[in-house]
Amino acid sequence: MMLKVLIADDEPRVGMLVKQLIHWQERELECVGMFQDGQRALEGIQQLHPDIVITDIRMPVLSGLELVEKALESNPQIRFVVISGYRYFEYAQRAIKYGVQDYLLKPIDEEELNRVLEKICAEKADQQNRQEHLARMENSFRNSRRLLDREVLQQLLAGRIPDVKTLNHNYGTDFVPGCFQAVVVKMDRAAGAEPNADTERFMMDKLRARIEKNLQGCKFLCCSERGRRFVLLFNYEAKARDVQAQILRRLLEDCRNYADNYDFYRICMGSSEESEAFSDCARLLRNAEHAMLRKLSEGGGMRLKSLPGEEDARQLEELWKNQQTVLENGMDLMQAQAVGDVVRQMFERAQEHRMAAWLYFEMVERITGLFAEWAASRELTLTAGWKERMQDDCENCQSLPVLCRCLCEGMQSELETLREQQLRQEDRPIRVAMEYVQKNYAQHITLEDVAAMSGFNATYFSDVFKRKSGKNFSDYLTEVRMTAAKELLRNTRKTIYEVAEAVGYKDAKYFSQQFTRYAGMKPTEYRKLYY
Repeated sequence: MMLKVLIADDEPRVGMLVKQLIHWQERELECVGMFQDGQRALEGIQQLHPDIVITDIRMPVLSGLELVEKALESNPQIRFVVISGYRYFEYAQRAIKYGVQDYLLKPIDEEELNRVLEKICAEKADQQNRQEHLARMENSFRNSRRLLDREVLQQLLAGRIPDVKTLNHNYGTDFVPGCFQAVVVKMDRAAGAEPNADTERFMMDKLRARIEKNLQGCKFLCCSERGRRFVLLFNYEAKARDVQAQILRRLLEDCRNYADNYDFYRICMGSSEESEAFSDCARLLRNAEHAMLRKLSEGGGMRLKSLPGEEDARQLEELWKNQQTVLENGMDLMQAQAVGDVVRQMFERAQEHRMAAWLYFEMVERITGLFAEWAASRELTLTAGWKERMQDDCENCQSLPVLCRCLCEGMQSELETLREQQLRQEDRPIRVAMEYVQKNYAQHITLEDVAAMSGFNATYFSDVFKRKSGKNFSDYLTEVRMTAAKELLRNTRKTIYEVAEAVGYKDAKYFSQQFTRYAGMKPTEYRKLYY
């Protein structure tokens, strides 16, 4: 670590001597300024922030002692080295009262000067190491506390912590009997904005710091979850209900003001009702999430409160039971428009039945999960991270029309990609089959054998082969054999029987019939054209 040194002496010659005597590189020091009176030296200290100041004890405007006193008021970390003559030694003694521990008598000794600086550098390094160690310890503690908070909230959601006493004993919290309330704070990214993991990680760190600062003195658990959200569980005494409401208003406003500094991000908050029953914590945590997701109908940027009856999922179950097969059929046909129509129809029916907002996101998870399972069953590979990215994009949506459009467009685009992938996958087996026929046309070849070699059943292979080549497999096999037969009839003296056998026909008469139908003349007539 390079330390900065400032030199103050009213005699330029002495100041230059000090500078020349210091072993700068060896001590990892740099000179940031030289001044000839105390006032300018003080201004230099305020601007340049040196680690070490070497000053004469007697200077104009401000004396060395006055410089030390004023500089230490604003920056007590500066180390001063005071230079004095023998007759001013009593001033050096006064400097010690200000905390100055290092002073040198004139004439300045090079070895002594550098020994003093070496001691200061060692102390600064030790101080820096202690500060870094303390920072690491504090950071480790914060991370451990955050991991512990996450664990506690997960255990609460699973119903594995029976009471406040168990919570405090097992996890070191200090909750008390009273009221409990859950809150979810989410940072949404605007539709169409490109995600930037580093920026979002930075923003989440800053947002957490603001949340923790706003909640100083409160009893709460806080953990960050996927989708740029914070989940909080508050504990407070019943008499502090009004204070809790003010805390949440202030928290929302501060988080919202922070997000406003960025063009493509917006804050929304959902809060549960309060309960005096600790056993309600799991329900409160779910309700806060459900309340936050009502942004679809009520918009973001405000604190949304939970509503009674929001947890009922029967509407989604009924809708899914009726539409799952229809959706799968659209995927099987690989028709993007048909899949989009089914999804839009599902949203329309959900709106007709006034389905709770959080169930739309449950529907998104089911649809994207079904899509991923279907692709895997067809041995197709989704774009890396598609499912997670699709769900994340949907969670950022601020209205039902935007959510529906986001899901439809995402699925339709990926389905087109998968369709192209399947076509490429189909191309290779067909090419392999055609090459096999070209090399083995003289052998006994059946559709079933070639289809099995390509990894398809005969019916599917026949359909794909015709789509890819424009002709039936049997017609292609005949074409290859007839092309070879023409070559033999033109360039060899083989008999018709021998030519037939050479291109895969055991019956010369049947070969002649096939050749006549293909070439428009008998094999013997075709040969006469060349002999």
